[in-house]
Amino acid sequence: MFAAMSASDHRKGLASTTSADCRIAKVRFDAYNILMGDAILRDILIIFAVSVPVVLVAHRMRFPSIVGFLITGVIIGPHALGLIPDAEEIRVLAEVGVALLLFSIGLEFSFDRLKGWGRTAFAMGSVQVLLTAAAGTILGLGNGLAILPSVFLGCCIALSSTAIVMAILSHLRWFDAPAGRLSIGILIFQDLAVIPMMVILQFASGMSGAEPVRAIAGAFSHLIGLAVVLYVLSRWFLSPLLHHIAAPRSKELFVVVVVGLAIGAAYATEKMGFSFALGAFLAGLLVSTTEFRFHALSEIAPFRYCFNGLFVVALGMIVNPHFVVAHASDVGVLVAFMLLVKMVIAGGTIMLFGYPMNVAAIGALMLANVGEFSFMLAFFGHDSGTISDDLYHVIVDASAITMILAPFFVMLAPSIGEKLAFIPWRLRREQPATVESEVVSQQAQCERYSNHAIICGFGPLGMTIGSVLDRHRIPFVIVELNPVTAQRMRAEGRCVFIGDGASASLLYHSGVQRARLLAIAVPDHLNALAILKQARQMNSDLLIVTRSRYRDQVQAFYDAGADIVVCEELEAGIEMGRYVLEALGVEREEVAKLTEELREFGSADFF
Repeated sequence: MFAAMSASDHRKGLASTTSADCRIAKVRFDAYNILMGDAILRDILIIFAVSVPVVLVAHRMRFPSIVGFLITGVIIGPHALGLIPDAEEIRVLAEVGVALLLFSIGLEFSFDRLKGWGRTAFAMGSVQVLLTAAAGTILGLGNGLAILPSVFLGCCIALSSTAIVMAILSHLRWFDAPAGRLSIGILIFQDLAVIPMMVILQFASGMSGAEPVRAIAGAFSHLIGLAVVLYVLSRWFLSPLLHHIAAPRSKELFVVVVVGLAIGAAYATEKMGFSFALGAFLAGLLVSTTEFRFHALSEIAPFRYCFNGLFVVALGMIVNPHFVVAHASDVGVLVAFMLLVKMVIAGGTIMLFGYPMNVAAIGALMLANVGEFSFMLAFFGHDSGTISDDLYHVIVDASAITMILAPFFVMLAPSIGEKLAFIPWRLRREQPATVESEVVSQQAQCERYSNHAIICGFGPLGMTIGSVLDRHRIPFVIVELNPVTAQRMRAEGRCVFIGDGASASLLYHSGVQRARLLAIAVPDHLNALAILKQARQMNSDLLIVTRSRYRDQVQAFYDAGADIVVCEELEAGIEMGRYVLEALGVEREEVAKLTEELREFGSADFF
C-alpha cells in the first residue's frame, strides 16, 4: 500500500515536473522567437538607416547604388563596426533577393529576346567566359590548388557585374553605343552561364570520387530532365493558372502567386539537388513565354529592388578588411590578375570579331570587374567544403574591391575610347580573301565619287537617309562599324567602308574632301562628336547633319562644327504635338503653320 502510494505520488510528481518544464520551455521558445524577431527587425532597420546616407553619397560621387549597398555591408558587418554581428541573420532575406533577381532576369530575357541579341554577342561571351575561366584555373593550379578549387576560382573571375555596368551605361546613356551593346550582350551571356556553372560545380563538388566526365554528364541529364518537367508544367498548367489568377484583377493575389512561383521553384530545385538560383531563373524564363510577362515584371520590381539591396549588403558584410590587410599580397595579386587579365581577354575577344581598338578598349574597361554572381559561386564552393576559408575570403575580398573600382573604369572608358577613335587598326581582316579583290575594286570605285553624301552609321536611321537619297539618285558612301551590316550592304552593291567614321584615313578614302554632305547617324554621342570633329578638320565647307538623342547634348554638336542638329527628343515632341492637336480638332492648316514655325528655328533651337 505504501509502496503503491509512493509510486503514485512519484508519477504525479513527474507529471507536475514535466508540465512545469514544458511551460518553462514554452516561455523560453516564445522569448527566443521574440528576440529573434526583434533581432531581424533591428538588423533591417540598421541596414536601411546606414544605407540611405551611404547610397546618397555614392550617387553624389556618380557611383551606382550597388556600390553604396556594398560599402554599407562592409561598414556595419562583423569585421568593421559590428553593428550586425552575424551575417547569417539576413542571409535568408538575401537568398530571397537572389531568387527574385534571377526570376526577373528570366522574365526580361525571354527566348525571343535571347535570339534577338544575335550570334555575335553570345559568341563573344562564350569566348570571353571560357578563356577567362581557363586563365583563372591556371592561376589556381600554378599556386598549388587542386583542380576543383582552381575551376571555382576561374569561374568566379570569369563573371562581371551586370548591375554596376548597366547602371553606369544608363547614367552615361551608352546603351546604343557599339561598345555598350557588345558589353550588354557579353554580360547577358555571363548571367546565363551562371546557371550551368552552378549545376556543374555543385555536382562535381558532391561527386569528388567520381570521374569529372560522368559528373558533368549527370548534371546535364538532371538539368534536361528538370527543363522538360518545367516545360510540361508551363505548357499545360502555367498559362491557365495565371489566367485564373489575373481574372479577379487583384494585384495582391497576382503578386503572391508570382513571388510564390519564384520562391517555390527555387525551393523545389534545391530539394532536387540543384541550386535555388536555377529554379528561380527557369521559372522566370517560362513565365516570360506567357502574356503576363510584363505584368509580372512590373509587380515584383519593388520587392526585387528591396531584397537585392539586402543581398548586396549581405555580400559587403562578408568582406573582412582585417583579412585584406593581413593577406594584402594575395588579395592584391588576385585583384591585379582579375583586372588586367579580364581587360586583355575581353578586349582581344571584341577585336577578334572585327571591331576596332577603341570599341575593344571601352568594352574591356567595362568588363574588368568581378560581379555579384561570383559571390554566389564562392558561397557554393565554401559551403560544400571545396574551397578553403582562406581562398574563400581572398576571392570575396578581391571581388568586392573590383566592384568598388568598377565605376572608375567604366566612367574612364568613354574618354579613353574617344582618344583611341582615330586608330583604325583591327585584329581581323575586313573580308575573306576570296572576295578581297572584289572589295578593293568596289572601294576604288567609291573613292572616285565627287559631290556625294557620306552616311556614318547605317542602322535604321541611316537606312532611311539612304532610301531618301536613292529616290533622288544622289550617290552616297556608307561608313559602318558593324561588319555584318557592311557585308550585307556590299552584297547589295553599295559603296561601304568598314570602320569607325572618326578615323581620318577612313574619311579620306570615303572622299570627305570632295563630298557635299555628311550625315552622322550613329547613336553614340561621343563617337558622333569624334566623327564630327575629324570631318570638320578635313573639310571646312562640308555640310554636316547629325542626330542628338537628348536636348542637353545639342550645343556640344554645334560647338564642334555641326550645321544641322536634329534632336530626337524634341522632334518626337513636335510630331506628337501635331498628332494631338489634329486629334483634338485643331485645323490642319494651323497645325502645319505651327510645325513649320518650329522647324524654321530648328527643333533644337526654338526652345
